[in-house]
Amino acid sequence: MSVKRISKPEELFPALYEIGSQKNMLPIELRGWVNILELYVQLRSTQLFTASIETLVAGGKYVGYFAATCYLPFDDSGNETFVDTMLGDFSKWKVKKFDQQVWEKRFAHLVEPTSEIAWYLSIPDKANPMRIYDEKADVEKCKLQLLPNLDNAVKHFQSTGEWIGLHNHSCMSCGKGVSWWAYFHCEPCPHCSGKLRE
Repeated sequence: MSVKRISKPEELFPALYEIGSQKNMLPIELRGWVNILELYVQLRSTQLFTASIETLVAGGKYVGYFAATCYLPFDDSGNETFVDTMLGDFSKWKVKKFDQQVWEKRFAHLVEPTSEIAWYLSIPDKANPMRIYDEKADVEKCKLQLLPNLDNAVKHFQSTGEWIGLHNHSCMSCGKGVSWWAYFHCEPCPHCSGKLRE
């Protein structure tokens, strides 16, 4: 399947934030797998006396080509002011650095597959999607069951440029296979332009 190139800040914010969030929830032993295509995403939160600052940096292993911060002041009771970034409100975020030319050349085609990788690894038990990693045995099970499939998809992508995906989704309108990205983001079907899911 073809990969969507993502280089507009309004599309990058939710995708990179989600990658960083999912990566942070993974056991340490699995976090490096999210970077397997060499798009590195870091989401950090720093607590100060009067506020919390979230920082999102993405790009190469040593150089970030996209960086943004969000300043979340504490209210009178000492609680963080609520910013609904989980629902896509990035209005409080400020882009500090964005080399769009380099991003388009090196990373735009990696956002979609890296996002799928982060989701794929975040669910250790595909039969029970609400289950999280709760013991070392889950990590070992993941290494045996999930990583070989991921490794094959990555090798295929690196040799052909085609992302075969890690999830199997079909359009509910025409029944043809669709990418995880299109399915997850409720985009129109690339085959029939119909609804992919309810």
